[in-house]
Amino acid sequence: MLGLAAVVLTILVAIGMVWLLPSTPKPVERPDPRVAAERSIGQITAALERLGLASRLHVAMSRDGTVLVSGWVRNAAEQDSVASALSQIWPMPALRVSAEDAAVASAATTLKAFSVRYAPRYDGDGRMTILGIAASARERASALDAVRAQLPGMTVLGNDIALAPDVADALSARLAEAGLSGIALTWKTDRLEAGAGGLDDDQLSRLQAVVKSFNATHLDVVALAQPAAADRQFADSVPFGIRSVVGGPQPYVVLEDGSKLLVGGMHKQYRLTAVEPKRLIFEGPRPAIVLR
Repeated sequence: MLGLAAVVLTILVAIGMVWLLPSTPKPVERPDPRVAAERSIGQITAALERLGLASRLHVAMSRDGTVLVSGWVRNAAEQDSVASALSQIWPMPALRVSAEDAAVASAATTLKAFSVRYAPRYDGDGRMTILGIAASARERASALDAVRAQLPGMTVLGNDIALAPDVADALSARLAEAGLSGIALTWKTDRLEAGAGGLDDDQLSRLQAVVKSFNATHLDVVALAQPAAADRQFADSVPFGIRSVVGGPQPYVVLEDGSKLLVGGMHKQYRLTAVEPKRLIFEGPRPAIVLR
């Protein structure tokens, strides 16, 4: 009987221990990140409204299940305010926000990596227009993609970017209208060079007038090709009279009307660059060396 009682007691103790021992803990249920992100949209929107930026910053779910806040602000101070306010919300949204006051400088720096020439213009309300001349359609697309990546949240337009071949054709047509067919045009990294070799004074004057007019609407992209020093041709006169030359520490030329032309000064598109013992040197439509 004692043995049977001991067995029964052992069984009862074992059953009691099973009840007393802690059970295996159930795994903690983690909230679905996408559900948490969706629930945070209301908080994010309310925070932007408190900052007065709800009309300029947009809240949306991204494909990876996170919340994205995109748009533009006035300056770095507003940018910091947005980051500070949204850092209090879990999960914190991703930010793609650009500052208006630095947009043009940022775009200009980015565009320096692309040929031929560009000029960003901020139109207000988070919109930027890129004016310019691109070497090719692919180069134009790459330049716009780079600016958009640099200025997230802003609308960047590139409808006013012309292609280099079209610009050269337009200049050739202008030159032909001015009776200057056959002028050589060559694209460099950041400009279009027009050859001026072999032109007489009248032709050179017409070429300069066409280039000036064309540049006014094409970002000053055209430049007259500069001949090598050994190939430069100098005229022996300038299109105005010289009465006398005065030497000394600050030499100058007395012109036919009695006015003085100092070194570095300009008269009728000719700049006096040097007064030497036996000659005067001018830079202008046609460089000139006038013997004294």
